[in-house]
Amino acid sequence: MMRGKKPLRLRTPAGVIAILGLCLFGWLFPAESLADLVLNADPAAVQAGAVAYHMRYRVSNRNWDQMIGTSNEVTYGTIVQDVNVGNHTDLNNVIWDFSVSYSTGIGYTYTLSRTGQTSTVQWTAPYVYQGNPPVSQLRSFNAIELYAHANASTPPVSSAYISITDLAFTGHGTSGSFVNMNAAWPAGPTGLTQWLVADTDLSLIDWTLSGKVQAGFTGYTSGNIDERIKFDIKTLEATVVPIPGAVWLLGSGLIGLIGIARRRRK
Repeated sequence: MMRGKKPLRLRTPAGVIAILGLCLFGWLFPAESLADLVLNADPAAVQAGAVAYHMRYRVSNRNWDQMIGTSNEVTYGTIVQDVNVGNHTDLNNVIWDFSVSYSTGIGYTYTLSRTGQTSTVQWTAPYVYQGNPPVSQLRSFNAIELYAHANASTPPVSSAYISITDLAFTGHGTSGSFVNMNAAWPAGPTGLTQWLVADTDLSLIDWTLSGKVQAGFTGYTSGNIDERIKFDIKTLEATVVPIPGAVWLLGSGLIGLIGIARRRRK
């Protein structure tokens, strides 16, 4: 009679530690999330890097503006295109359908639309370098950051809000789900961030992000409401970092296994 094979035994701490590490990695980063764009990713696990492009809808001192730029902070030197889409009275509390589309090797198209009006800003070829300092259109990025902000602190303005809803993403597999973003002042919260993170270079595929944005305020302005209400969309490089709880779990598990192995050798 043939003897069965002996079961594999991990006789060294190193072997046990390796198996535990692989299991924990699989638990933290399941296979499906590695292949997908993670929606509403945990901000504690995301470390932001270089910004590729920056799109914004915001209130200025006299109007509502739409713009696209090449920097983390929008300045005149980094704006590629900007449009005055309407005055305070006309656009207060208006709901826009928005979309940001990226085409490989071509660039970005940012569109706001409502009944009777469509506004578009673009950054497309052959304008390969734009901004100050100039930024390559082909800069790699693997993350998209959404930021909603309402903080009108001037005395004549009694309240302000911005709401981002009906978010959708096409062009790449996704996991997780979007959440609505509702920032308000003075009730709060005044600023909300939502991350979309992939393990692939999103500059190598065509994709579209869409949704609805509505913003407004009560009272009147005295020329100092600029940038107090805004919705930002940034494409950027980001690094996924271990969350503290996961690091503690891995460390405590390794220490425990090393202790067990030492006791067995005595």
